[in-house]
Amino acid sequence: MSKWKDIGKNKWLRIIPALLILVASISFVQKKQQAKVCQQLFIDIEDQYDNYYLTEEDVRSLLTAKGRDKLIGTDMSAINLRELERRVEENLFVRKADVYKDLKGNIMVNVKQRRPMARFSRGGDDFYLTNDGLVVPISSRYSSRVPIISGTFSRKIKPGDFMQNEHGKAIFELLNYINASEFWRAQISELDIDSKGKITLYPQVGKQKIEFGKAEGFEEKFNKLSLFYEQILPRKGWNAYTRVSVQFEGQIVCE
Repeated sequence: MSKWKDIGKNKWLRIIPALLILVASISFVQKKQQAKVCQQLFIDIEDQYDNYYLTEEDVRSLLTAKGRDKLIGTDMSAINLRELERRVEENLFVRKADVYKDLKGNIMVNVKQRRPMARFSRGGDDFYLTNDGLVVPISSRYSSRVPIISGTFSRKIKPGDFMQNEHGKAIFELLNYINASEFWRAQISELDIDSKGKITLYPQVGKQKIEFGKAEGFEEKFNKLSLFYEQILPRKGWNAYTRVSVQFEGQIVCE
């Protein structure tokens, strides 16, 4: 028994010094990092392609409260990273901000943007709907090529309450479906939606008014529209019909 006790004692005699060295090393690194002053800001904005609502200068201005709070040259120990994240996330086009320090005395900033997926047409008082369901103001800097949402439904929507609307979630899923398809994203230019959630689609190419009905069952309705574009229009011509209805189950009506 004493043999096993000695083995256990020797094992702990080896482990404890190693743990002490590890703790001391971590403490040394933390103190060394805290003693540094901020050298530079490195800003990375994700999802910028065709989504130019936010620049590095915008983020820098948010981080420094428009230049009032200097970061470069400030002691790292005095910099509140959570506060910096909060400042950046005040911009409605920012979905998530991560701010952290590196061992060289730099502040690293990673920003995830929201992406507009539709635009509410409200007679000059327009808004975007983003890919996470938020209604945000349009920007004077850049305009996204996204489907227009018009009609009574659009005029009733206010910033921040889209997903609380009785038709909002279903329409949001429909817009996600359109945006996920290269063809439908290019072809559907406008969704006119009435107060009951009934939708009329207007295409980019062709003069058809497409009676879609409510957003429920949209996959089956788009399958019928695919048949219309792939099999009917090539034979009849793109402008042969002015009205197409796919709102009723199992039928396509063309006039």
